[in-house]
This record gives sequence, structure tokens and C-alpha cells, in this order.
Amino acid sequence: MKLNLASLFLATSAYSVVAQDQTIVDLAIATEDLSTLVSAVQAADLVETLSDPAGTFTVFAPVNSAFEGVDPKYLTEPWKAHLTDILLYHVLDSEVFAADVTDGLLITPLNGGNFTATVNDTGVFLGSDLFSSQVTTADVDASNGVVHLISALLVPSWMATTLADIAANVEGFGSVATFITQAGLESEIAAENRTIFAPNADAFAAISPDLTAQIVNDESLIGVVLKHHIVEGVWSKAALTDGLELTTLDGNPLIVSVSGDSVMVDESAVVEYDFLATNGVSHIISTILLPPSLASGNETETTTAPGATPVETPVAEPTTDEEGSAAPGAAPVVAPTPTSGVLALGSALSFVAAAFALF
Repeated sequence: MKLNLASLFLATSAYSVVAQDQTIVDLAIATEDLSTLVSAVQAADLVETLSDPAGTFTVFAPVNSAFEGVDPKYLTEPWKAHLTDILLYHVLDSEVFAADVTDGLLITPLNGGNFTATVNDTGVFLGSDLFSSQVTTADVDASNGVVHLISALLVPSWMATTLADIAANVEGFGSVATFITQAGLESEIAAENRTIFAPNADAFAAISPDLTAQIVNDESLIGVVLKHHIVEGVWSKAALTDGLELTTLDGNPLIVSVSGDSVMVDESAVVEYDFLATNGVSHIISTILLPPSLASGNETETTTAPGATPVETPVAEPTTDEEGSAAPGAAPVVAPTPTSGVLALGSALSFVAAAFALF
């Protein structure tokens, strides 16, 4: 193994003389085989972050060939949050040199998740179930960190997940997929360029019992309500600007209001943001969005309408990620991890499962 590490150190000799006076971004710009990475960093507006003179970053820098086969949509403005997440998956918040990398080392990037280092007779590899990437040049010193060139892109888990997958595979919410099927919306959830505003568990309790009974006993209304939470286009938090008018799949408008760091969609607060999938993004909101045809009937009542079956209000258990930390979206810099995002989105869709269970 010493031979492998030694060879990696030797591979840095061409860079070392000039790199120590350059930031990570300067170094990438000066390296021909990192030109695609530079374009991606510029498109994601990460130049300032990775040029921070006080930084102590580690960057696993994919060479140009590593981007072959990556969907070019991620370099366009609507997919900027996705591109940012991909790039931050290659960045650590402290310096890790070749000598620090041991076989089996679990590495956690800036935006969460993790991947594993493998050190063997053929070299040093970074990998998960979705990728394997070899370190081709190690320990390129920059003024604000260290860079390791790698052969393949490091792939966050959401890049193998669609919005439909999230709805179908959340533990404890198996009826969500059935609900989507019942409403005939499989193609809409799986379609490209979708944004879903998913009400959290408390939202279902806020609508009147009469309206609840009306919706869950009419399959067409289920579809109408669900469509009113889906918007064509990919609208990350950064794209939700004050006064923006979005059109839902049922043809009605949603008006975005922004005050400071708070975002409202109509009368519903967006409480968690940017749960990423390959075909779009989802946000969690505090109340159910009712289309105009139903909104007038949403007067909170404490009695059950004559002839209606009493509806028990579901109570959702709070969800956390696997390590017990709060669901993603609260921290302003660190993007949500795919695993905790799925769990939180499952909690958000619990009102759907509860509604479907009333059939």
C-alpha cells in the first residue's frame, strides 16, 4: 500500500510548485482536465464558496471524462439546486490527505450522505452502490484546501430516485402509491420537470370533517386535490420569488410570497425545502392547498354532518434521519441528505395515506 500512496504523491509533483499559492478554483481553472468541473462550479454559483481564503476544504475533482453521460439539464437554471448538491457531494469541510485515507474509511461530504474509501493493490477508490471512482492524482495543495483528481463522478443517492419512487418506497406509507394509482396520476408523478408541495401530517387535521369525508369518498376529488399540489417545472427554494405565480396541474394558480427567509404558497407556509429527485423537487408545506372549487367549503367544524361517517384525525409521529437529527432543510448551507429527505417526505405524505385508508 505504501507503493500506491507513494505513486499518488509523485503524481502531484507537476502541480505542487504553483498550486500552493492558488485557491481551489484557481487551481481548477489552471488545470485543463478540470474545465468541465469549472463550468459546473460557475453554473452553481460556488466560485465564491470554494475561493474562500479561510477555507480548509477537500475537493474530489472529477476530470472531464467523468461528466460524460451526465444529463446536461443539470447545467441549466431550473436544475441549479440539483447541480449544487452534486458538486457539494464532492466537497469536505476539512482537509483530508492521501495518508489519512484508510481502507473502509467512511467519508461524509458537505451536504450529508456518505461514501466509502477502498484502498487495495490497484489504488484508492471512492464508492457506494451507485458509483466507483479512482483517485488518479492526490494531494494537490491549494491555499484553501487540498484537491484530489478522480476518474468518475460521485453520485448522490437522489440521482437514482424519482418522485414516484419516493411515494412508493417510504416505509409505513405503502398506500401512498395505491392512492396515486387510484387517482390515475402515475404518469404525472413520474413525468419530467415536476414540483410537488407536500402537506405535512398536521395539515390534514386542519380541514373540516365534512370536507374530509367529501374528498375521501369521491375519487375524482382526490385527483383534483392532489393535482393542486403539483406544478409543472422545477422550482427550488431559490427560484421561489415574491409574487411568482405558478400554475398547478388542475389549471389553478398558486401565488408565492417571500418575506426574509420565509416562503408562503397561497396561505401555506413552506416549512422544508428542496427534496431532490431526478425528475424534480418537493417541498413540505404546513397546510393542504385546496382548489377554488373546494376552498369555500373548508370551514372548520367540530360536529359530523348527518349521515357521514365520523373521521378520525390521523396523528403523525415525528420523523428524524437515521442518526436522530432533525429533518433536512433547516440549515441554510448544507443541502438535505437523500435518506432523511425520503423519510421526511413520507411523513409529509401521511395525510394521503390516512385519507386513502378511509375508503
